[in-house]
Amino acid sequence: MKQILPAFLALLLVLCVLGACGENSLPSSKNAPGQGSLSNVAETPEPTEPAGEESSAGQEVSDQSADGVWEEMILIEVRETGLTAVAEEYGSLLTFGTPESIAFEPGLEDELKPGMTVSVHYDGAVLETYPGQIHADALQVTGWDDGLIALYLDVLEDLYGEDDDGLNDNCRYFGFDLSGPEELSQKELEAIGWVFASAHQCEPLYGTIRELGDQGYINMEELYWKDGVHFELKTADVTETSFTLDVTKWRSGLGAIGYRLNVEKRDGLWTAGEAGMGWES
Repeated sequence: MKQILPAFLALLLVLCVLGACGENSLPSSKNAPGQGSLSNVAETPEPTEPAGEESSAGQEVSDQSADGVWEEMILIEVRETGLTAVAEEYGSLLTFGTPESIAFEPGLEDELKPGMTVSVHYDGAVLETYPGQIHADALQVTGWDDGLIALYLDVLEDLYGEDDDGLNDNCRYFGFDLSGPEELSQKELEAIGWVFASAHQCEPLYGTIRELGDQGYINMEELYWKDGVHFELKTADVTETSFTLDVTKWRSGLGAIGYRLNVEKRDGLWTAGEAGMGWES
């Protein structure tokens, strides 16, 4: 019995030593997967597709806001103090100072004119007046309407100048009933009216004589507009290269003038011929 006990203790000691060695040399089933996962995270980037798209989109928005925006417009008025234009996408009327940076597409004259299609760069902010106001820093001219908008402004100015009977006296309002070839949008026609009325310190209104009478501006019983004059430009016989334009200026049933113009494209430019026989009442 005394011999067995030492042998048993020796065997137990050997087993303990072997167990301790095995614990230090063999991988732990708990640590192995954990160490592998941490290594993969460190060596392999986290999935970035969703985060990358969000980050990219956010950066694009930030860049666009920082760099400003480009917007397509049609110039209605060109003057020394600035420009007036209609934004093509929304039809908004905008005014802004002439940018220092101006570029022209090949084949276009290097002078700004009404009717030019332009791409305008600005900071994206619009002052909510009428017209809206923006701060433009660059402008690219991409097209031209061959003088159509300029022709309408000239016709209105000529019609205004026909004032032997004092039709323009004491006017607060200018009324407009305008039509044109399909190249002219309704927003552009309204902008033409606004530019013309503003040049004569009057407020523009839009509609027929009857419509403005229904709104209370014109006395329809006496057929008289006390503080305004109505301009009508109506197109007929429209083709790609010509149309007729019937023009009328009306203050009352006994105060109106009108005539017909033949308009055609000559050498690529819309040009009005001599006025036909006029009439007055």
